[in-house]
Amino acid sequence: MADYRALAVDAATGLAHAEVPLTISSFSYCLNNIGQLTGSFPADAYFAAEDVFQGSVVELSVLRDDVPVWNGPITNLDGSRRGGWSLTAREASWWLTKRTIEEDKVYVSEDIFDIVRDLVDYMTSKVSTAGDGYASPGTDLLAALPRFFVTAGLAGVAKSYSFYGSARHKIDEAFENALVADPDTGLDWRMDYGPGAHRQTCDRTLTLGSPSLGETHDLELREHLLYDYGRVLDWERSANRAHGTDGSGKVVTKQNTGSTDSGFALLEDVFDFSGSGAADVDLVQMTKDARRMSNPPLHDRWVEFVPGVTLPFGWCACGDVVKFDIQGPGLLQITAQHKRVVQTDVTPAAGGEPERVKLTMGIPLDDLGT
Repeated sequence: MADYRALAVDAATGLAHAEVPLTISSFSYCLNNIGQLTGSFPADAYFAAEDVFQGSVVELSVLRDDVPVWNGPITNLDGSRRGGWSLTAREASWWLTKRTIEEDKVYVSEDIFDIVRDLVDYMTSKVSTAGDGYASPGTDLLAALPRFFVTAGLAGVAKSYSFYGSARHKIDEAFENALVADPDTGLDWRMDYGPGAHRQTCDRTLTLGSPSLGETHDLELREHLLYDYGRVLDWERSANRAHGTDGSGKVVTKQNTGSTDSGFALLEDVFDFSGSGAADVDLVQMTKDARRMSNPPLHDRWVEFVPGVTLPFGWCACGDVVKFDIQGPGLLQITAQHKRVVQTDVTPAAGGEPERVKLTMGIPLDDLGT
């Protein structure tokens, strides 16, 4: 059985404070999104009385058999004397949602990986500006993020974007609305974790791919390899008529004509691409892609396995493509299909249940038609 430990880490220095007597409920990794960890520890634990939570943001590093496998800031603590403490942490990419573009960033025919690296460099080196409360501009704002890296190399895709400081876009908005928005010439990203240069430190890497990242696995997932499996049919996020806007009055509408021919009731959604810097032709394509990705109902499939010899922990990452051949009953049947992993959830062993890894699959565009 895998041994899990959790370390509290100072976000500003990257140094560990102490080991947390944390019972981890689960933690997740996401593709183009931010994973989450939940856990709890008793109210009378020595750690809860320390001053570590009273100052700067505290990060949590998760070690599996002494190897760092997850890291991110603690974003919520909820405690009581009788009930103990419940804790929520987010993946290290959460910092993208807490950093704002305050100066004009104009990119002309630049490789999209270079654009990402420049935005990350900017968000981790911000200093005070005139009128923000400091006596003089240039004061250190403690924006540095130790051990936060971006993959090297180029995408081979050059694009032009303008993010104006007056709009105060968050870094994650720039990622979502511009860099990731186009599945044909955009990019995918995820966070990867590994041992740092010093004992019990965790390096976190923003891993990029264009137009997608990940590898295709030859191993076919069959029922005898799985602990459980299922699927979700979701109409909440679905639409067969999509409206895309760039925030300046331009609107594009795309309809799935086949759904009306089949007698499917109208479902609409609006996609805001403001801040993407998209030209008219890009707005049309982005709206079309959004509509294709929203075809009702959304079919999210998932499988759960117990890490072992055939399917070891970490054998598959977000963005990878896996093949299914599951002869399940009715709607649960998944045969001869390749699907991309968009989220991975890990549940440590507890209460007689084994450690489990759940892979949630997205829908490749070529499965959706036009």
